[in-house]
Amino acid sequence: MEVEEARKLIESLKGTSLHAPVLLASVLGLRRSEVMGLKWEHLDRRKGTLLVAADGGKTEGSRRTLFLPKSLIEELDKAGDLDCEYICGHLTRTTLDRMWRSCSEKPKDWTFHDLRHGAAGLIYALTNDVRAVQSILGHAKWDMSAIYIGDSDKGKKDAMDALSTALFGR
Repeated sequence: MEVEEARKLIESLKGTSLHAPVLLASVLGLRRSEVMGLKWEHLDRRKGTLLVAADGGKTEGSRRTLFLPKSLIEELDKAGDLDCEYICGHLTRTTLDRMWRSCSEKPKDWTFHDLRHGAAGLIYALTNDVRAVQSILGHAKWDMSAIYIGDSDKGKKDAMDALSTALFGR
């Protein structure tokens, strides 16, 4: 997923029940179960943190604290269900899957889980930091993150530029 695709998808879902779940999955790379289990009490607006998998997760690494910029917290406040203890309201897996399948704005043939892969690719494209991707997505091993991000032409170019500069001063 490209940045502009993610921006367009998130924008197109504003005011719908899919806004918060898609925001969380496509920006933070959260798993469907993590999206559905997030409570407002897991969000610390003062510190700018979000505790993911507070009630247990897929792996030990999936229980993690994410650092959210103020702009993302503001988006969550607009997208989430402030009248419910859960950020995305009382969603079930079936309901979320049905809403996603019927979403005309989603990328063609994408599952909800593909948003997680898209987030991994976006984070890596913007940072070139596979360890950051690993930490944000809650992978126990970095090589799992590498599967999600694939090859990066930008990363290869940046590496060769850095090497060339180090060796030849230009």
